[in-house]
Amino acid sequence: MELTIEYIVFIGLFLGVLLRTIFPALKKWSKPGEDFVFQIRYLFTALVVIIISGVTAFTISPSFVIPEGTAFNIFVLAFLSGWGANDLFNTLVK
Repeated sequence: MELTIEYIVFIGLFLGVLLRTIFPALKKWSKPGEDFVFQIRYLFTALVVIIISGVTAFTISPSFVIPEGTAFNIFVLAFLSGWGANDLFNTLVK
């Protein structure tokens, strides 16, 4: 199966949204001197985050104009677009 540009764009958007969502938690957990204790509710939260990231990626993918360039360049642009869209949404919600 060949990855088309549309799949690469969606994967980039999805990962951008997903990583922007979990970045604050990763940053919090990596603070030195604090013990991290895994709780089972984190799995539920992760599942919800993955679902919301997929819905967000589907929502913003029609407005993403696929530029000319290599697959890597397009992936990076989609990733940054997903990250930025999620950051904008988070800022507006606050």
